[in-house]
Amino acid sequence: RFKKPHYVGDPINAVRLFNEKEADELAFIDIRASSQGREPDYEMIRHIAGECFMPFAYGGGVQTLAQAKKIFALGAEKIIFNSAIINNPETIEKVSEIYGDQAVVAAIDVRRNWRGRPQVMVKSGTQRVGLSVEEAMRHAVSLGAGEVILNAIHRDGTRQGYGLDLYEQAARCVDVPVVALGGANTLDDMRAVLSIPGVSDVAAGSFFVFQ
Repeated sequence: RFKKPHYVGDPINAVRLFNEKEADELAFIDIRASSQGREPDYEMIRHIAGECFMPFAYGGGVQTLAQAKKIFALGAEKIIFNSAIINNPETIEKVSEIYGDQAVVAAIDVRRNWRGRPQVMVKSGTQRVGLSVEEAMRHAVSLGAGEVILNAIHRDGTRQGYGLDLYEQAARCVDVPVVALGGANTLDDMRAVLSIPGVSDVAAGSFFVFQ
């Protein structure tokens, strides 16, 4: 839920582990970067690129075209945008125009409020965006995102299963791949969310790290 993080080791060691396990793709997201006003950790990205045998995407603190260019030059195949979708939309448009929409991923973070209604959040889930989930996804795609990671903050790291209702309502509203993230605990959880029309892929953090 973006709170009480658990230290599980060095990121480069994680890369080596997933190399051995032949993961399809790795996504590195520094969820605190934007809320803390930090730039991407370019040195870490360089080390990741030097060890990673599969495509990898980076997100966190990317707000400008110059930052994006530097990350691509270091070896990342994709850049994941979150707060920039709202605060710096022109950056996403420029990156998509130069590198293609396949290199631009929108991370839409969703938290349910006390009434159970989904709210789109940015900056580590601390800032509410005045858009519905569907509106935020369409907006990101209109800027040039070629992929959407739809993350349920209220399930992230809980290992309680994906929130299927979130994806049933939102996954078909855009014509780009939608990746489900947040709550995976079993392979059956993955099968269930992949059966939803519009969900093309699944991602997981704790599920893979702890198993």
